[in-house]
Amino acid sequence: MIFAKLPRAGLGNKLIVYFLGYIYATEVGDKFCFNGWLQLTKQLLFRQKSKRTYIRLFKQNSFIAYLSFSLNSLRFKARKVSNSQYAQIFSSIKKGGGNKHLLFNSLPNHLELFEYLVPYRLLIKNHIYKDLLGSKSLRKISNSVVYDVAIHIRLGDFVSVNSFDDFLKTASARTPLFYFEKVIMALNILTGEQLKFGIFTDGKESELHSLLSKFKNVEVAVSQSEISDMLRMSQSKIIITSADSSFGLWSAFLSEAVIFNTPKNKIPIGKEKDSFYLDVQTNCNISSEAKTAISNKGISC
Repeated sequence: MIFAKLPRAGLGNKLIVYFLGYIYATEVGDKFCFNGWLQLTKQLLFRQKSKRTYIRLFKQNSFIAYLSFSLNSLRFKARKVSNSQYAQIFSSIKKGGGNKHLLFNSLPNHLELFEYLVPYRLLIKNHIYKDLLGSKSLRKISNSVVYDVAIHIRLGDFVSVNSFDDFLKTASARTPLFYFEKVIMALNILTGEQLKFGIFTDGKESELHSLLSKFKNVEVAVSQSEISDMLRMSQSKIIITSADSSFGLWSAFLSEAVIFNTPKNKIPIGKEKDSFYLDVQTNCNISSEAKTAISNKGISC
Protein backbone atom coordinates (compact mmCIF):
# COMPACT_ATOMS: atom_id res chain seq x y z
CA MET A 1 0.00 0.00 0.00
CA ILE A 2 1.14 3.52 -0.83
CA PHE A 3 0.49 6.29 1.70
CA ALA A 4 0.41 10.07 1.44
CA LYS A 5 0.42 12.17 4.57
CA LEU A 6 -0.57 15.67 3.49
CA PRO A 7 1.45 18.48 5.10
CA ARG A 8 0.03 21.28 7.24
CA ALA A 9 0.20 23.74 4.37
CA GLY A 10 -1.84 25.44 1.69
CA LEU A 11 -3.81 23.59 -0.95
CA GLY A 12 -1.05 23.78 -3.57
CA ASN A 13 1.50 21.99 -1.40
CA LYS A 14 -1.06 19.46 -0.19
CA LEU A 15 -1.92 18.55 -3.77
CA ILE A 16 1.74 17.99 -4.64
CA VAL A 17 2.21 15.41 -1.87
CA TYR A 18 -1.20 13.85 -2.61
CA PHE A 19 -0.39 13.34 -6.28
CA LEU A 20 3.12 12.07 -5.67
CA GLY A 21 1.56 9.22 -3.72
CA TYR A 22 -1.44 8.77 -6.01
CA ILE A 23 0.63 8.64 -9.22
CA TYR A 24 3.14 6.22 -7.78
CA ALA A 25 0.37 3.91 -6.50
CA THR A 26 -1.45 4.09 -9.84
CA GLU A 27 1.65 3.33 -11.87
CA VAL A 28 2.78 0.35 -9.79
CA GLY A 29 -0.75 -0.97 -9.41
CA ASP A 30 -0.99 -0.66 -5.63
CA LYS A 31 -3.68 0.69 -3.32
CA PHE A 32 -3.50 4.35 -2.29
CA CYS A 33 -4.32 5.74 1.14
CA PHE A 34 -4.06 9.31 2.45
CA ASN A 35 -4.91 11.14 5.66
CA GLY A 36 -7.75 13.30 4.37
CA TRP A 37 -8.17 17.05 4.02
CA LEU A 38 -8.97 17.89 7.64
CA GLN A 39 -6.62 20.05 9.67
CA LEU A 40 -6.85 22.87 12.22
CA THR A 41 -4.92 25.89 11.02
CA LYS A 42 -3.77 29.23 12.40
CA GLN A 43 -5.61 30.85 9.48
CA LEU A 44 -8.86 29.46 10.88
CA LEU A 45 -8.01 30.45 14.42
CA PHE A 46 -7.05 34.02 13.53
CA ARG A 47 -9.91 34.48 11.03
CA GLN A 48 -7.81 35.16 7.97
CA LYS A 49 -9.58 35.25 4.59
CA SER A 50 -8.02 31.96 3.51
CA LYS A 51 -8.88 29.42 6.22
CA ARG A 52 -6.95 26.56 4.59
CA THR A 53 -9.74 24.14 5.46
CA TYR A 54 -10.69 21.84 2.60
CA ILE A 55 -12.90 19.24 4.23
CA ARG A 56 -16.06 20.18 2.29
CA LEU A 57 -14.42 20.71 -1.09
CA PHE A 58 -13.78 17.12 -2.11
CA LYS A 59 -15.78 13.93 -2.51
CA GLN A 60 -13.77 11.93 -0.02
CA ASN A 61 -15.02 11.85 3.55
CA SER A 62 -11.99 13.17 5.42
CA PHE A 63 -12.90 11.45 8.69
CA ILE A 64 -13.10 8.07 6.97
CA ALA A 65 -9.91 8.80 5.03
CA TYR A 66 -8.09 9.71 8.25
CA LEU A 67 -9.37 6.60 10.04
CA SER A 68 -8.37 4.36 7.13
CA PHE A 69 -4.95 6.00 7.00
CA SER A 70 -4.41 5.50 10.73
CA LEU A 71 -5.48 1.85 10.74
CA ASN A 72 -3.50 0.93 7.64
CA SER A 73 -0.45 2.74 8.98
CA LEU A 74 -0.51 0.36 11.93
CA ARG A 75 -1.00 -2.65 9.68
CA PHE A 76 1.68 -1.83 7.11
CA LYS A 77 5.09 -0.50 8.08
CA ALA A 78 5.57 2.05 5.33
CA ARG A 79 8.98 3.48 4.57
CA LYS A 80 9.15 7.26 4.44
CA VAL A 81 10.34 8.74 1.18
CA SER A 82 12.62 11.75 1.66
CA ASN A 83 12.73 14.47 -0.97
CA SER A 84 16.27 13.40 -1.89
CA GLN A 85 14.89 9.98 -2.90
CA TYR A 86 12.19 11.14 -5.32
CA ALA A 87 14.38 10.86 -8.43
CA GLN A 88 15.27 7.27 -7.58
CA ILE A 89 11.72 6.33 -6.56
CA PHE A 90 10.09 7.66 -9.72
CA SER A 91 12.75 6.26 -12.00
CA SER A 92 11.68 2.80 -10.81
CA ILE A 93 8.25 3.45 -12.34
CA LYS A 94 9.84 3.82 -15.75
CA LYS A 95 11.60 0.49 -15.28
CA GLY A 96 8.31 -1.18 -14.45
CA GLY A 97 9.39 -1.81 -10.89
CA GLY A 98 8.14 -0.47 -7.59
CA ASN A 99 8.58 -0.41 -3.85
CA LYS A 100 5.75 -1.64 -1.64
CA HIS A 101 4.53 0.26 1.42
CA LEU A 102 5.92 3.76 0.88
CA LEU A 103 4.92 6.93 2.72
CA PHE A 104 5.01 10.24 0.83
CA ASN A 105 4.93 13.10 3.32
CA SER A 106 7.47 15.68 2.17
CA LEU A 107 7.66 18.18 -0.65
CA PRO A 108 10.33 17.79 -3.33
CA ASN A 109 13.12 20.33 -3.45
CA HIS A 110 11.92 23.79 -4.50
CA LEU A 111 12.89 23.60 -8.17
CA GLU A 112 11.56 20.03 -8.41
CA LEU A 113 8.05 20.71 -7.06
CA PHE A 114 6.33 19.67 -10.30
CA GLU A 115 9.11 17.65 -11.91
CA TYR A 116 7.65 14.24 -11.10
CA LEU A 117 4.08 15.35 -11.90
CA VAL A 118 4.71 16.83 -15.36
CA PRO A 119 4.46 13.51 -17.31
CA TYR A 120 1.09 12.85 -15.68
CA ARG A 121 -0.60 16.25 -16.19
CA LEU A 122 -3.65 14.87 -18.03
CA LEU A 123 -4.03 12.01 -15.53
CA ILE A 124 -3.93 14.54 -12.68
CA LYS A 125 -6.42 16.86 -14.36
CA ASN A 126 -8.87 14.03 -15.00
CA HIS A 127 -8.54 12.74 -11.44
CA ILE A 128 -9.28 16.19 -10.01
CA TYR A 129 -12.43 16.72 -12.06
CA LYS A 130 -13.77 13.16 -12.04
CA ASP A 131 -12.69 11.75 -8.69
CA LEU A 132 -11.79 14.56 -6.27
CA LEU A 133 -14.30 17.34 -6.83
CA GLY A 134 -17.75 17.18 -5.36
CA SER A 135 -20.82 18.18 -7.36
CA LYS A 136 -21.10 21.49 -5.49
CA SER A 137 -17.58 22.55 -6.52
CA LEU A 138 -18.20 21.47 -10.12
CA ARG A 139 -21.40 23.55 -10.28
CA LYS A 140 -19.60 26.59 -8.89
CA ILE A 141 -16.89 26.32 -11.53
CA SER A 142 -19.30 25.79 -14.43
CA ASN A 143 -21.44 28.78 -13.40
CA SER A 144 -18.52 31.16 -12.82
CA VAL A 145 -17.14 34.02 -14.88
CA VAL A 146 -14.08 33.00 -16.92
CA TYR A 147 -11.69 35.92 -17.27
CA ASP A 148 -9.45 36.48 -20.27
CA VAL A 149 -6.60 37.03 -17.83
CA ALA A 150 -6.39 35.51 -14.35
CA ILE A 151 -4.08 37.28 -11.91
CA HIS A 152 -3.01 35.49 -8.76
CA ILE A 153 -1.93 37.92 -6.05
CA ARG A 154 -0.64 36.07 -3.00
CA LEU A 155 -0.74 38.23 0.12
CA GLY A 156 -1.84 36.45 3.31
CA ASP A 157 1.12 35.68 5.56
CA PHE A 158 3.73 36.62 2.94
CA VAL A 159 6.01 39.49 3.99
CA SER A 160 6.00 42.97 2.48
CA VAL A 161 9.26 44.33 1.08
CA ASN A 162 10.45 47.84 0.30
CA SER A 163 11.89 47.37 -3.18
CA PHE A 164 11.89 45.03 -6.16
CA ASP A 165 15.49 44.09 -5.38
CA ASP A 166 14.44 43.08 -1.86
CA PHE A 167 11.59 41.08 -3.36
CA LEU A 168 13.97 39.16 -5.62
CA LYS A 169 16.16 38.03 -2.73
CA THR A 170 13.54 37.50 0.00
CA ALA A 171 11.80 34.16 0.42
CA SER A 172 8.00 34.19 0.76
CA ALA A 173 7.80 37.88 -0.10
CA ARG A 174 4.70 39.52 -1.53
CA THR A 175 5.04 40.20 -5.23
CA PRO A 176 4.95 44.03 -5.42
CA LEU A 177 1.72 45.45 -6.82
CA PHE A 178 3.64 47.61 -9.25
CA TYR A 179 4.82 44.38 -10.94
CA PHE A 180 1.21 43.43 -11.71
CA GLU A 181 0.50 47.01 -12.77
CA LYS A 182 3.32 46.88 -15.32
CA VAL A 183 2.20 43.52 -16.75
CA ILE A 184 -1.44 44.65 -17.00
CA MET A 185 -0.36 47.88 -18.66
CA ALA A 186 1.78 45.99 -21.18
CA LEU A 187 -1.09 43.64 -22.05
CA ASN A 188 -3.54 46.54 -22.35
CA ILE A 189 -1.21 48.36 -24.74
CA LEU A 190 -0.78 45.17 -26.78
CA THR A 191 -4.50 44.33 -27.01
CA GLY A 192 -6.14 47.76 -26.88
CA GLU A 193 -7.72 47.13 -23.46
CA GLN A 194 -10.02 44.44 -24.89
CA LEU A 195 -9.18 41.92 -22.16
CA LYS A 196 -11.02 41.36 -18.88
CA PHE A 197 -8.72 40.78 -15.90
CA GLY A 198 -9.79 38.92 -12.77
CA ILE A 199 -7.72 39.07 -9.58
CA PHE A 200 -7.73 35.95 -7.40
CA THR A 201 -6.28 36.75 -4.00
CA ASP A 202 -6.18 35.71 -0.37
CA GLY A 203 -5.87 39.37 0.61
CA LYS A 204 -8.44 42.08 1.17
CA GLU A 205 -9.77 44.26 -1.64
CA SER A 206 -8.60 47.35 0.24
CA GLU A 207 -5.02 46.10 -0.09
CA LEU A 208 -5.41 46.21 -3.88
CA HIS A 209 -6.89 49.71 -4.16
CA SER A 210 -3.81 51.21 -5.81
CA LEU A 211 -4.06 48.57 -8.54
CA LEU A 212 -7.83 48.55 -9.01
CA SER A 213 -8.07 52.33 -9.26
CA LYS A 214 -5.76 52.43 -12.30
CA PHE A 215 -7.61 50.04 -14.64
CA LYS A 216 -11.26 49.87 -15.66
CA ASN A 217 -10.94 46.33 -17.00
CA VAL A 218 -9.57 44.82 -13.77
CA GLU A 219 -11.71 43.49 -10.92
CA VAL A 220 -11.41 41.17 -7.95
CA ALA A 221 -12.99 37.80 -8.71
CA VAL A 222 -15.64 36.65 -6.27
CA SER A 223 -13.93 33.86 -4.36
CA GLN A 224 -15.82 30.59 -4.02
CA SER A 225 -13.40 28.05 -2.61
CA GLU A 226 -9.68 27.56 -3.08
CA ILE A 227 -10.01 24.56 -5.38
CA SER A 228 -12.73 26.29 -7.42
CA ASP A 229 -10.63 29.46 -7.71
CA MET A 230 -7.58 27.44 -8.76
CA LEU A 231 -9.51 25.69 -11.52
CA ARG A 232 -11.29 28.87 -12.62
CA MET A 233 -7.89 30.51 -13.08
CA SER A 234 -6.75 27.56 -15.15
CA GLN A 235 -9.56 28.23 -17.66
CA SER A 236 -8.23 31.71 -18.57
CA LYS A 237 -6.26 32.37 -21.74
CA ILE A 238 -3.51 34.19 -19.84
CA ILE A 239 -2.35 33.65 -16.24
CA ILE A 240 -0.15 36.03 -14.23
CA THR A 241 1.36 34.25 -11.23
CA SER A 242 2.70 35.40 -7.88
CA ALA A 243 6.18 34.43 -6.77
CA ASP A 244 6.75 31.60 -4.29
CA SER A 245 3.17 30.34 -4.51
CA SER A 246 2.43 26.78 -5.58
CA PHE A 247 -1.27 27.71 -5.80
CA GLY A 248 -0.79 29.90 -8.88
CA LEU A 249 1.62 27.38 -10.37
CA TRP A 250 -1.04 24.67 -10.07
CA SER A 251 -3.43 26.83 -12.09
CA ALA A 252 -0.75 27.32 -14.73
CA PHE A 253 0.16 23.62 -14.69
CA LEU A 254 -3.45 22.53 -15.29
CA SER A 255 -4.13 25.18 -17.94
CA GLU A 256 -3.61 25.67 -21.66
CA ALA A 257 -2.86 29.34 -20.99
CA VAL A 258 -0.01 31.71 -21.74
CA ILE A 259 1.85 32.19 -18.46
CA PHE A 260 3.55 35.34 -17.21
CA ASN A 261 5.83 34.53 -14.28
CA THR A 262 7.91 36.80 -12.07
CA PRO A 263 11.70 36.50 -12.41
CA LYS A 264 11.64 34.49 -9.16
CA ASN A 265 9.44 31.74 -10.59
CA LYS A 266 12.00 29.33 -12.02
CA ILE A 267 10.09 26.16 -11.14
CA PRO A 268 9.54 24.05 -14.31
CA ILE A 269 5.91 22.99 -14.79
CA GLY A 270 6.23 21.45 -18.24
CA LYS A 271 4.83 24.51 -20.01
CA GLU A 272 8.03 26.44 -20.57
CA LYS A 273 7.28 27.15 -24.24
CA ASP A 274 4.20 29.12 -23.14
CA SER A 275 5.83 30.78 -20.10
CA PHE A 276 7.35 34.24 -20.24
CA TYR A 277 9.00 36.83 -18.00
CA LEU A 278 8.61 40.61 -18.21
CA ASP A 279 11.45 42.87 -17.13
CA VAL A 280 9.37 45.42 -15.24
CA GLN A 281 12.45 47.33 -14.16
CA THR A 282 13.32 48.41 -17.74
CA ASN A 283 11.07 48.72 -20.79
CA CYS A 284 8.56 45.98 -19.89
CA ASN A 285 8.19 44.98 -23.54
CA ILE A 286 6.31 41.81 -24.41
CA SER A 287 8.53 39.58 -26.55
CA SER A 288 7.60 38.55 -30.06
CA GLU A 289 7.37 34.93 -28.86
CA ALA A 290 4.87 35.94 -26.17
CA LYS A 291 2.87 37.96 -28.71
CA THR A 292 2.66 34.92 -30.97
CA ALA A 293 1.54 32.71 -28.08
CA ILE A 294 -1.14 35.25 -27.12
CA SER A 295 -2.35 35.49 -30.72
CA ASN A 296 -2.60 31.70 -30.84
CA LYS A 297 -5.18 31.94 -28.04
CA GLY A 298 -7.46 33.94 -30.32
CA ILE A 299 -6.55 37.32 -28.85
CA SER A 300 -6.00 40.19 -31.30
CA CYS A 301 -2.68 41.93 -30.76
